[in-house]
Amino acid sequence: MKSITKQAYQLMHEGILALAEIERNGICIDIEYCEKAKKELHKKIEAERTKLYEFEEVKQWKRRFGVTFNLESSHQLAKVLYEDMGCKPSKMTENENPSVDQFALESIDHPMIRSLLRIRQLEKTKSTYLGNIVRETVNRKLHPFFNLHTVKTFRSSSQDPNFQNIPVRDPEIKEIVRRAFIPRPGHRIGGSDYKGIEVRVACLYHQDPSMLKYLNDPASDMHRDVSMDCYMIEDTELVTKNIRYCGKNKFTFPEFYGDYYKNCAKALWDAISQMGLKLTDGTPLKEHLRDKGIKSYQRFERHIEDVEYRFWNEKFPVYKQWKEDWYRAYEKKGYFDTLTGFRCSGVMEKNDVVNYPVQGVAFHCLLWSLIQLQRWMKQEKLRSKIIGQVHDEITKDLHNDEFMYVLRNERKIMCEDIKEHWIWLKIVPLDIAVSFAGVDRPWNEAEEEK
Repeated sequence: MKSITKQAYQLMHEGILALAEIERNGICIDIEYCEKAKKELHKKIEAERTKLYEFEEVKQWKRRFGVTFNLESSHQLAKVLYEDMGCKPSKMTENENPSVDQFALESIDHPMIRSLLRIRQLEKTKSTYLGNIVRETVNRKLHPFFNLHTVKTFRSSSQDPNFQNIPVRDPEIKEIVRRAFIPRPGHRIGGSDYKGIEVRVACLYHQDPSMLKYLNDPASDMHRDVSMDCYMIEDTELVTKNIRYCGKNKFTFPEFYGDYYKNCAKALWDAISQMGLKLTDGTPLKEHLRDKGIKSYQRFERHIEDVEYRFWNEKFPVYKQWKEDWYRAYEKKGYFDTLTGFRCSGVMEKNDVVNYPVQGVAFHCLLWSLIQLQRWMKQEKLRSKIIGQVHDEITKDLHNDEFMYVLRNERKIMCEDIKEHWIWLKIVPLDIAVSFAGVDRPWNEAEEEK
């Protein structure tokens, strides 16, 4: 059950109108590229299938199930993995059966599983991503819908196709899909997103002094410090970009969103091999950990348990206490109100109660900025267009002559004007990251603008 204040309703009302205009703007699609890429993906899928069928495990799978052999059967795959191959399940289904979902399969280090995942990944790229783009494109333009009424957190959603579901974590798939999106002639395609907005919004609620210090000191780096603790690195100069990425995305954010040390330890440990992590001096990370006394995964897991204890009890104790107080207040009242005037009520898990007010407000910062930017661009009668919204990013198709003019005004709206609208934002700094491709170049070539 949801309810909103008058101020919150105004945001939704103006947001719906702005997003409707953005839907009408449309996104240019390179249809010829899409059709060519689908054919190339089909060839890759067939080649990978031929490779997969050569594995002894798949031959045994075919013998066991005979005419009913089916690569897409979760039941058959579970039998092969957990009975024939003796793999240990890392995750169970709601019915307490071993899971074979994406997370469970990625935790199994076996060439046959990697080949199977590769096939699924390529098939999804061909049908779900490129296939949906081609099917929904009219007159070389895509007009995805953006909704403000479907998500419990009062965030947005997208459909026909889901523009917010374009893959970004896998570099190869990201490259293939984003190559389909092109700018109008003489324009540049790209986007601007709030940097670390959910961390900053969370800080507005709990106001942990340690977190505020990190946010207000440009010389500090929370994610670097956490990654150093996780991987037992003492010199900041030895931390690579990928090591920092792992500390951020495989420990800090999961912990903020309610995960715990065992899952984090597994993700951090697996990443060492999957990403080939090394220190800046070339020392392999596992060799470094061995020198620190971490000679097994079990020892690493106990180490991450200690890291988690320090994270919540020494580094961010005020944040930890806020989560408990916030949840107890929800248990007593049956609802909570967000900083932007939305009320969430009904039955929710503890993690939802703690995360929803952060996720909702983070999006509302973007939505407010999008509304102002769209209104200003119309008033200025610019050739540039806002063409989409992806979580914390405003996606745009900017005419090259208007490029810096739009970006300068956008930064003012997103980092300064918004603090006059919501004064409670003034205790945290706001910043944006801007990435664009060159003139007449596709989206996959976007690079960060300094």
